Amino acid sequence: MEVLKQKLQNLTQNLWWTWRPEVRAIFRDIDFDLYHDAHRNPVQILKRVDSAFLDRRAAEVDIQIRTDRALRQLEDYLNPVTTWGLVHAGTLNSRPVAYFCMEFGIHESIPIYSGGLGILAGDHIKGASNLGVPLVGVGLLYHEGYTTQELDASYWQHDVREPVDLSDLPVWPALTPEGVPARVCVEMPGRTVWAKVLEAHVGRVRLILLDSRDEANTEEDQGITARLYGGDLRMRIQQELLLGVGGSRALRALGITASVYHLNEGHSAFAILERARHRVQQDGLEPHRAAPSPSWSGPGTGSSRTAWNPIGP
Repeated sequence: MEVLKQKLQNLTQNLWWTWRPEVRAIFRDIDFDLYHDAHRNPVQILKRVDSAFLDRRAAEVDIQIRTDRALRQLEDYLNPVTTWGLVHAGTLNSRPVAYFCMEFGIHESIPIYSGGLGILAGDHIKGASNLGVPLVGVGLLYHEGYTTQELDASYWQHDVREPVDLSDLPVWPALTPEGVPARVCVEMPGRTVWAKVLEAHVGRVRLILLDSRDEANTEEDQGITARLYGGDLRMRIQQELLLGVGGSRALRALGITASVYHLNEGHSAFAILERARHRVQQDGLEPHRAAPSPSWSGPGTGSSRTAWNPIGP
């Protein structure tokens, strides 16, 4: 049974399962009540399920056969003979699209989104994965999520904080080309804020997430990535600086040279200033040449979408 559990864990490590109902059903059928109590999170389910119970359920609902089939499908998906992207967007393989967004709605078990903007971003990167379009998502990892609400005896809504345990998520440190866990820093008024760089796999797409819970930061600065849209305007600007400036620096630290910066709304606008600063200081360009040329790709439903095309490498 340990072999089966390892196979199930391998299946959870790529968020491909989030849009495959037949794969989600495997974890639902292990323990229906636990499935919902764990917010439909397969990683947490495998941590909590009793081994003897898993053994019995595996025999009752063919967990072994279904898991082997899902793993074969995932392997085929990750190693396609051809895709739309390979045929029509092959030039992006070495220089992918960098997709910046304040939130990504991949699945409810990864609470780093609040609504329409996040769902749009999540669907974009899932679609890019299915099409084989070379794309890297860039966002923040909120360790207290957005908000969860419950009703009291009088049916009034109350926000409940449920901190996210990283061990319950399929994320891990993103490595530099030298094999070292990446960290980036962003200059804030009077201090420097550090962020760990983590990543998740969403099908064929890498999702890069910054986490300010770094030992070099003060407790206050570690809270910058605590809650999506939490705090006042000052906190919002700090989050946007970390996303735009820190996200751009994270791409460089990972050896990723993007051909296009796609900004999903204006939250990541600082990425463009960081891009221009880097080109002036490192490449010696004049400021007017370092500035990128914008192209409008909206309007969208409930959000704007702006693509920025950097000039040159």
